Amino acid sequence: MESYFKTTVKFLVIIALLVTVSTTNAQENVISKLLVYKKLLEKNQVEKIHLHLNQPFYMAYDTVWFKAYVVNANLNRPSNISKNLNIDLVDPSGNIIRQIKNKLSFGLSDGYINLSDSLKSGNYVLRAYTDQMKSFGQAYEYQKSFQIKGKSEKVNKPLTGNSSFQFFPEGGDLVSGLKTRVGFKATAPNGLAIDAKGQISDEKGKLIGTIKTDHLGMGNFEFTPEAMRRYHAEITFADGKTNKIELPLPKTTGYILNLSTTKDSLLLKISCSADVVNKGTLILIGAQDGVTRYISKPEMKNSAINISIPADKFYSGIVQFTLFDTDNLPVAERLIFVDHEDALKIETDVKSLFAKKELAKMNIILKNQDDKNEIGSLSLSVYNATEYPIEDDDEPSIFSELLLTSDLKGLIEKPNYYFNKPGDENRKQQLDNLLITQGWRKFSWKNELSKKLPLVNELYNIENELKGNVMQTNGKPYANGMITLFQSGLRQTILQTKTDTAGYFSFKDLNLIDTSNFVLSTNTQKEKKNLKITVLGLEVQPVSNRKSIPSGQDFLIEELIATPTENKQLDALFYKSKGINLDEVNVVAKKPGPIKESANLNGPGRADVIVLAKDLETTHDVSTYLLNHVNGLKTFQGKIYSREIPDPGQGIPPPPPPMMVIFDGVEVDQENFNISDINPNDVGSIEILKGTSAGLYNTSGGVIIITSKRGRDHSNDALSKIAKGIFPISVLGYQKYRTFYSPVYNAANLSNKDFRKAVYWNPNVITSTEKATELSFFNSDYTGKYKVVLEGINADGQIGRSVYYYEVK
Repeated sequence: MESYFKTTVKFLVIIALLVTVSTTNAQENVISKLLVYKKLLEKNQVEKIHLHLNQPFYMAYDTVWFKAYVVNANLNRPSNISKNLNIDLVDPSGNIIRQIKNKLSFGLSDGYINLSDSLKSGNYVLRAYTDQMKSFGQAYEYQKSFQIKGKSEKVNKPLTGNSSFQFFPEGGDLVSGLKTRVGFKATAPNGLAIDAKGQISDEKGKLIGTIKTDHLGMGNFEFTPEAMRRYHAEITFADGKTNKIELPLPKTTGYILNLSTTKDSLLLKISCSADVVNKGTLILIGAQDGVTRYISKPEMKNSAINISIPADKFYSGIVQFTLFDTDNLPVAERLIFVDHEDALKIETDVKSLFAKKELAKMNIILKNQDDKNEIGSLSLSVYNATEYPIEDDDEPSIFSELLLTSDLKGLIEKPNYYFNKPGDENRKQQLDNLLITQGWRKFSWKNELSKKLPLVNELYNIENELKGNVMQTNGKPYANGMITLFQSGLRQTILQTKTDTAGYFSFKDLNLIDTSNFVLSTNTQKEKKNLKITVLGLEVQPVSNRKSIPSGQDFLIEELIATPTENKQLDALFYKSKGINLDEVNVVAKKPGPIKESANLNGPGRADVIVLAKDLETTHDVSTYLLNHVNGLKTFQGKIYSREIPDPGQGIPPPPPPMMVIFDGVEVDQENFNISDINPNDVGSIEILKGTSAGLYNTSGGVIIITSKRGRDHSNDALSKIAKGIFPISVLGYQKYRTFYSPVYNAANLSNKDFRKAVYWNPNVITSTEKATELSFFNSDYTGKYKVVLEGINADGQIGRSVYYYEVK
């Protein structure tokens, strides 16, 4: 199998093909583009991601625990390319509300996301991408939709629109006189599958046949379209509505590509219209994850030819076949799934029944298809399936995400359905229906080759080093100039360096953990007004169209849960102990105050004086405004103080410290930071703290908290426009390591109430070839059925998943 694992990605599958055919100017141009792109892709390979979450959905006070599996798409092995994994939590409105960064080790990582109890109920998305993926664009990012139950917002969303019904000829087209298979799919207005049935007729009313959906609104039928005929279907949906749907118009000339599989072979049938028989050599290629694994040059000496390809030329997963005509243009394309049934087997001996708080012990063994023990990295979750009910077919898995949904567009309902019963012929057929319909891509290579090939963006990624440059307003670099880095927080640091002759600078070994706040500044007031600072790697990945659950599946979680009375009582005690209220709340409009991104430790708006953006509309200088409108503020030697400054000549008493300035969460020194350099139009709010209100800041001089309209979002060089020569930034560092809480019970604490619904999570279960891996954990006070989910991968890229259940009474 190792011979199949070669390095390349999408758009390269036809390179080996094109260099052997006639080289017109256009073809030479295409080859040139592909070769340039190939060199970039050799350095920047494509990756795929799977996130195993510790439970299927969450309450607003929960913690999302995850294990990340990042594989090289060309090898299906744990990737050693990217060193960082970025994860965003996106709310139902498309806003990023949490961001974390984790270090990858051979494609593996684990972490957590704390969920605020103020979150509203709805569908949220975890978006994950490596630094490598950012260079390819949004199409390559990973997205997982899941539900959070929080504060209720009861909004009636009436379904509008009509159900739809689509036809998908196998390979791409209907061709007059050629028998072909046609896939179809029915969807309701909410985007989810709906059952439907109907009959197909031509324009003269002649009945061609009847059709009926099978699994999830999909199915297929075969027929031979006649020349100069139009066809339509009279469809009746499960909701009683009807519709007339036109089939694609048959072409008078062309090719048909039909595929099927046996245990050992892929069977292909190529059919063509009479006018292209004996017109020359065709080219047929088969590719996986962009890697060409099969090439042949069939000749259409008859109207149909059959080709049998050994299945072992491909590894388990989706194969893309493309047929090129005698002009080297793609004329038919089809996806098919190859399954060697070579998944890893994960075995454990968990018993079937436990008492509350009883210790559960497990021995875990990982085996390959030859039934031999394997070394692998697994993740293990155990949660109360009575409280968190979900069918295993509905739950995304390591199989569905790495082998299926990563290669298809749109929502895949019940993604794990196709992998839950290996060898089930019925499910194999339904997976093929999915690939004929949702995997249908008409002439994709033609579309790609007709436009400029995308280039991989060379992006700098911030790890423990900050790089950037400083330019003068005349476009020349700020060469050999001093630049200072201020770091606030627990690791308060002041570092200095010089720019090089091109104006570039670097600060190394910063040990970036969580969000680190900095201010970069040049050193003289005269220089600042004529300089602009740029930091590399601050680009924010925009949120793309998400594969989220359609609106029709926006059910509230409590509608799914038939909670036992005993468990309801535990819930009530838990909510009371935490002060959590998930009931509906009314939001009352408030007088405008500081923007929510304010870094005020007392809370936004808890200040002695508040200045808002509207107050600054007519001023040209922030310092002047504060001195003229805030009682007690004074200026001395360019700095602002919260009280009168004694005459230095008197010697006593000693002068008070100048006011502390907090700019977008970053503490800055008035010695190097002039408030007058800030553009008033960019200020969202200013909060003045004096006396006891400044107590949390450990200063007797008072505090000025300035929050820009952009808050802490320093993307796209936004804050460099606020003040020349000053650049406040927030850098996302690596997440602090934390372990899942798993209590130990003894006689002394056995009476304590245990409110855990997710009782165990272990993202680092390492198996060996010698003996079983032993694990143990205590159950909680919640009764019902518990679900044990084990997923993992070995060094060769083989993956596995096993699910077990037990009862707690």
